[in-house]
Amino acid sequence: MIERMYMAVQTATGPWVVMKTADKESRYGGDYTEVTLVNSKGEIAHTYVDPDNKNAKKWAEIIDLTERGWGIIIDDLKYKVKDGAIVYKNKSQEPLINADSRVKPVLIQKDKDQVLKRLCDVLDL
Repeated sequence: MIERMYMAVQTATGPWVVMKTADKESRYGGDYTEVTLVNSKGEIAHTYVDPDNKNAKKWAEIIDLTERGWGIIIDDLKYKVKDGAIVYKNKSQEPLINADSRVKPVLIQKDKDQVLKRLCDVLDL
């Protein structure tokens, strides 16, 4: 009998507002884009999109529109998991999102301020 190990999939509770993107240089060479997200519970999460990976196509429009000032809400994200546990950014309380998630746009709006206002209303800020 062949045993197979499957990595636990943990759904990231969304929906998520795309707060910002930042182009960064990888310590391994090349560049990547860090995407910072916030959900309706106030949880901050990040994902790293490498343009050389196949997953970059899933994020291309989201990154482009965010950089142009549009407000975007996405869902259907999965946390990055290692050895059955969620991986956090630099040992912080901010989890990483698996960039291979099937990103589903929920709302794309030209006025980012309106999207941020909705988030603030939900968070009761």
